Amino acid sequence: MNKLDFLFDKLSKSYSILSDKTLLSERDYLFTLKATLEAKADIMQGEICKLSAKLQILKASCESLDQKYRNNVLEYENLKTALDNYKSELNYLKKEEALVKRKNFQLNTENLGLKSLVRIAKAQENSE
Repeated sequence: MNKLDFLFDKLSKSYSILSDKTLLSERDYLFTLKATLEAKADIMQGEICKLSAKLQILKASCESLDQKYRNNVLEYENLKTALDNYKSELNYLKKEEALVKRKNFQLNTENLGLKSLVRIAKAQENSE
């Protein structure tokens, strides 16, 4: 027995002491009231179902956004790591470039010295 039937029975028993004419009008009123309450309960149940469906959609949307956020955080961390690696490689390459420039300078200096010696040697050969 649902709550509405229980209330209807309880109200019917409380009105049983009234006259038959009053009882009929009260009974009609109770039937109308019961029908109205059932209709409102059905409407409310429909609204609850609609809200539940909307809630599920919003929940799925939030979960989707949360997953996208997590993926973006991971992508950011990966890009940051890659950038740090490139910076380290760039610093290494700058040091290598400086070392190569120093060696190149030394070789050029030695080459100039050798060229000077060769000129001196040729000049001595020519003078002999």
